[in-house]
Amino acid sequence: MGYHKDNYKNIIQYTKKMLKVAHYDKAQIQKLKSEIESTNPLTERKWLLAQLDKL
Repeated sequence: MGYHKDNYKNIIQYTKKMLKVAHYDKAQIQKLKSEIESTNPLTERKWLLAQLDKL
C-alpha cells in the first residue's frame, strides 16, 4: 500500500508542477524534467516526460 500511495502522490505532484510551469521558460522545464527522471517510485514517468515535451 505504501508504494502505491507514494507513486500516486508523485504523479499528482508533478502534474500540478507541469500546470504551473511557464511554457517559455526552458530552464524551468529542464529542471522539472530532471526531477521527474530521478524520482522513484513514478510509474507514469514516460507519460509525464512526453507531456513536458509538448510544452
